[in-house]
Amino acid sequence: MKKLFTLALAAATLAGFSACSNDEENNIDSTKGYINLGVTIDNTLATRAIQDAPVAKWYAVVTNEDGDYVYGTAGSKDLIGTTLSTKPLAAGSYNVAVANFATNDAWLTANDGFGAAYYEGNASEQTVTAGQTTDVDIDCGKAKNAKFNIVSSGFSGTALTVNVTAPRTLTFDKTATPSTIGKDAFFAPKAQLTYTITYTINGNTKTSDAKTITLGEAGSASTLTIKSNKNGTISVSITYDDAYNGGTTDEIEIDAATGDEVVKP
Repeated sequence: MKKLFTLALAAATLAGFSACSNDEENNIDSTKGYINLGVTIDNTLATRAIQDAPVAKWYAVVTNEDGDYVYGTAGSKDLIGTTLSTKPLAAGSYNVAVANFATNDAWLTANDGFGAAYYEGNASEQTVTAGQTTDVDIDCGKAKNAKFNIVSSGFSGTALTVNVTAPRTLTFDKTATPSTIGKDAFFAPKAQLTYTITYTINGNTKTSDAKTITLGEAGSASTLTIKSNKNGTISVSITYDDAYNGGTTDEIEIDAATGDEVVKP
């Protein structure tokens, strides 16, 4: 688990208020309270940028006990920044939701369309008391989407491209600069990927028939491993690894001459 930096500005402001009785000088309404956020994630799938991001760079939506939005909207969370920590709230009960993207599907367009791990969580019935700061710690757990990548360390050809055509179009190209083979891509949990493999071995270029695989659950990592032998036969292993250890492997072979899947006895 990874604990992100808490947003401590409100606590510091309140400490200044407690030490001085001049409310006007400190510009604090003693009839209001504040929220100080902390977020914890399971960082198995998170990039370093996500792991190191302070809470201020996350997004939040806050509703009161009547369901009214006091921060963010029904359609989009607002960047936390320093605004939420200094926002005075009437004493009462609040529901707080956080995420590392403003909307549920904004992660899809990150990293040139390859996506990013998406985390969200909420804390209900958080009591805000007048003249105090309420610490709200939210455990987001595992990523809500699934990771997919391609490994080709056992491939001996001169060119390799994997084209994903559904549920969205992505190209993994070994000859790209930098190579996108090995780059992480993110999809919805249990997404069905349709892909073709185009490769050049011994001067011959072939494209496989379209294949379909189903990714794992939320927070899982699925890896497509591509190898080749001296005769040009392609071996494709698909590893589903929900816990990033163990997992199961499915294997297929693609004939070098035709690009068709080999029917095993």
